[in-house]
Amino acid sequence: MARRLALLLIPLCVLAGGASAATVVTLDNDSPSGVTFVGTWSTSTVISGYIGSNYAHNGQDSTKTATYAPTLPYAGLYRVDAIWTSDTSRHSQATYTITHAGGVAVVTQDQRAYGGTWQTLGTFQFTGTPADSVFVSAPDNSGFLIADGMRFIDPATIGTGHPGYIPPAGLTATASSYISTSNRPPARAIDGSGMSDADFDGVPETHAASGNGDNITWLSAANDTAGWYVVDLGAMYPLDEIRFWNFNSPTRATRGVGQGDWYVSTADNPTGRDFATDPDWTLMVDNFTFTAGPGTSDYDDPTIFDMGGVSARWVALDIDSSLGDIYVGISEIQFFRTLETQGDDIPEPLTLTALLAGLGLSGGYLRRRRTA
Repeated sequence: MARRLALLLIPLCVLAGGASAATVVTLDNDSPSGVTFVGTWSTSTVISGYIGSNYAHNGQDSTKTATYAPTLPYAGLYRVDAIWTSDTSRHSQATYTITHAGGVAVVTQDQRAYGGTWQTLGTFQFTGTPADSVFVSAPDNSGFLIADGMRFIDPATIGTGHPGYIPPAGLTATASSYISTSNRPPARAIDGSGMSDADFDGVPETHAASGNGDNITWLSAANDTAGWYVVDLGAMYPLDEIRFWNFNSPTRATRGVGQGDWYVSTADNPTGRDFATDPDWTLMVDNFTFTAGPGTSDYDDPTIFDMGGVSARWVALDIDSSLGDIYVGISEIQFFRTLETQGDDIPEPLTLTALLAGLGLSGGYLRRRRTA
């Protein structure tokens, strides 16, 4: 269950998700039926991000193949997604041959990247008969081919999403630093990588685990655990809430954010990063203590910050510390806008500050960060 943390001094409340009626058929490498292997495949749990109890690999032997043959409830259009675990040893040209009503489609994926999250192979018209299948192969022995999960989804049954959800396509992220290896720049924490829409309501809500956060998280450079992470929302929004997934690793949970402050700005381009003194930035949540990610691939319990409809073009997390590591990282951040506003009722950041100061609350939850 997600925790919604109220803006400043507003009491805590709890959010609950609705049920989904999506048509989904999922096959795993260890499913009792529907998956067949040519050759002897090995199973492993060494690299996280798999579904079920393990994943299978071909031992870098391209003569070994796998076939997924779903039992679909009816003929029609289905989206096909695959999931694998990523590592530099994986095959860069994993080949998925989809047999469908219109013929055969071949899709190639680089399994060195984007592990632990469902990747769409395409949408196809299927017959709803045993002729439907996905054949998994590799063209050579240059890497390990992974066979894990495959799912078939009727897109017409997927929810349309939260109407206030600000999609990642319009967001841009920067940070005080990032580690240059294994694809962990600031963008990875806002682009939905590592996220899945487990309840098919149109908004991803579950983040996968990864030992080092490769490909699916932002990770700072070493010893930059008191840096910053800034997001340009792309437009001015009445900001309703922020959903935050901390760094999610089964072995390095202390790389998560330990403590930090949320700021917003309505400026066109607030370049200053001394948030406590720069007049372009307004403090919204002060000295918040974060909890570690669970280290599992079912991380569906983000911390939710209620922003109360405040106007914002930019959002900043001024990070005070990690949870103990020399690196600090974030798995994912999502932003939601307020749907119903009454013109002048949208609170401006400076108006909120002045209001709380007038009530004698500026020394409480809303206060400038203390300097040592």
